[in-house]
Amino acid sequence: MFSSKPDIFYLGETYAATVSSVEVYYDEMDVPNQFRVIGRMTHDIILRYEEEELKSSMIAKAKEVGGDGIIFTDVEVKRPNDSGDKLVVKAKVIRFLK
Repeated sequence: MFSSKPDIFYLGETYAATVSSVEVYYDEMDVPNQFRVIGRMTHDIILRYEEEELKSSMIAKAKEVGGDGIIFTDVEVKRPNDSGDKLVVKAKVIRFLK
């Protein structure tokens, strides 16, 4: 485990938070409500992080930018310069249509 939290990079729109908890999905087909994507995010890969730590940080960021849900879209392990595995996680932040 690492003491510092991963930096989450977000590109998209920001709204006031409307939910107390963000819905988590791993496939767009699993989202039961109509939605629109308000942004995309990933994280830095300078340090290695535990999967659950990355997931929690990305969910917190989705809530911070006003997302109702997050769809984890891509997980990739990179091996740059033989310095160890680096986990890259990407996600879409969604807002439900009302």
